[in-house]
Amino acid sequence: MKKLVVLSLAVLTLSGCAAGMVKYDQIMEEKVFKKAEFDFQCEKSKLKVSKVDNGVFGVVGCHKRATYVGKDGHICWHGNTVSNLENYCQVVPDTFNSEK
Repeated sequence: MKKLVVLSLAVLTLSGCAAGMVKYDQIMEEKVFKKAEFDFQCEKSKLKVSKVDNGVFGVVGCHKRATYVGKDGHICWHGNTVSNLENYCQVVPDTFNSEK
């Protein structure tokens, strides 16, 4: 019985982490879209955002490409609350290139 309780808690914890990571990715992706739309002077519909690595998002569109990261690792991390991510996390360019 004890093993079943421990296993159940482990599954709930892991599924909570996965759900938190998905929400983090969604919040960060939207922030990256908004920042790139301004930086690129390009409509959101012409931009493509993809996750490059943990906490790194790539954007391509309007003959430009860039990577974006969270400005402050103490705020912009997947375990933080949705409210903190939405209200306090800022994304900044990590790299920026114009395509020829």
